[in-house]
Amino acid sequence: MVEKKVNYDQLAPTYDQRFASQPPSGVAQALQEFVDWDQLRSILEVGCGTGHWLAHLGQLDPRCCGLDLSRGMLQQAQAHQPALLLVQGSAHHLPFSGNSFNAVFCVNAIHHFDQPKRFVAEAYRLLRPGGWLAVFGSDPHG
Repeated sequence: MVEKKVNYDQLAPTYDQRFASQPPSGVAQALQEFVDWDQLRSILEVGCGTGHWLAHLGQLDPRCCGLDLSRGMLQQAQAHQPALLLVQGSAHHLPFSGNSFNAVFCVNAIHHFDQPKRFVAEAYRLLRPGGWLAVFGSDPHG
């Protein structure tokens, strides 16, 4: 069976409508529970899409960065959250120096990554000592 790739550039303009029709349960609260705000300096979301989760974290004013493969999704994120630092790139070749982030996370995205184990290795490379990696969600096809 060949898995059909989703064209997120095409979906980007209407993607956030899904949050209105199917509000995600518990992700924002779980992210906040993972973070020690007094020690936080920087967060990276891989597969950030339109920046929905970064917007939640940004309300508490950490330095947030988002990475996504889709230019269309990043354009939507930038339009809604102009202050976000956004980078187009691949989850298995994260274009940042080692020890750059206190936290790396992804929400409902890892099943789209061609090399999920490579993503995990890259995420750990980016983490500062004591940092954390959180992966939320599951493969909707599994």
